[in-house]
Amino acid sequence: MKKITLASCVLAASLSAQAELQPLSEYDLHAVTGQGGIDIALDVEIDIGEIIYVDTDATDGGSVVIQDLHLGGGEGRNRLFGQPVSNNTSRIDAFTFSIDAASNGDLSIGGVSTCGSACPVDFLVSTGAIFTRDSDGDRAVNLVDSISMYGGALYFNMDVSNRTRTVDGATQNYTNLRMVTEFGIEDLDIDASSSLGLKIENAVVAGSQYLEQKAVLGNNVPASRRVTQLFVDMYADAEGGVVFDFRPGAILDANIMDIDLASVTVGDGAIGRVAIDDLNLSNIAIRVAGHD
Repeated sequence: MKKITLASCVLAASLSAQAELQPLSEYDLHAVTGQGGIDIALDVEIDIGEIIYVDTDATDGGSVVIQDLHLGGGEGRNRLFGQPVSNNTSRIDAFTFSIDAASNGDLSIGGVSTCGSACPVDFLVSTGAIFTRDSDGDRAVNLVDSISMYGGALYFNMDVSNRTRTVDGATQNYTNLRMVTEFGIEDLDIDASSSLGLKIENAVVAGSQYLEQKAVLGNNVPASRRVTQLFVDMYADAEGGVVFDFRPGAILDANIMDIDLASVTVGDGAIGRVAIDDLNLSNIAIRVAGHD
């Protein structure tokens, strides 16, 4: 008798006084324990009172503060991607993640709506004031009074893998994190009136055909309206920085978006609508590192 079957029988016998347990065959055990991957259903609403970044490099360093950060669902919002919706809650609660580890050790994390890849999951991200403090902890410069961003995501994929690069003739291994998501922003509001006298309301961020569609259809943008696909590779470089590489290679139309600023106010007066067609991020790489 194989050890795994024997162990199952011993366990069943030891608990027989409490319940009827049947020993599993090796095939049954394999079917139970050999399932690939993990599924996680997301149900979340997060509130953070304050996030503070302190510049500790200088002896008299100041800080940057983000107050009242909120992440949840778009409760009370009745449209998404230009179409009516009626089931938004205050939580992100219709998103399922799957986690898989390949035979070579690569890790893949995928997220999709519980009602399918064509059904968006609503989200709402908002902040209160963003400002700086001086080294004494007193409020100094107001940057933004508030931000509110309501939109939806169709899917999310993240792959973690080992790669190689050549630096000065030497081959080095490094870990690459690749993230791809398809999303749209239905309503973006930015209030910077106390600092710049600027207020943006009811802005839309969508795919590269949004403004073209709107020119033909007006506000009756169809449910199939294209949203934007965001692609980024993230890795640590040889000099100790972190690189965010938005160059998507052969992925068509990734990192290209239309932005429609429906209402822009400067000072005491509205200047009207501002449209940005085909904003292209696909030739950008950003390196972040601490300064000496």
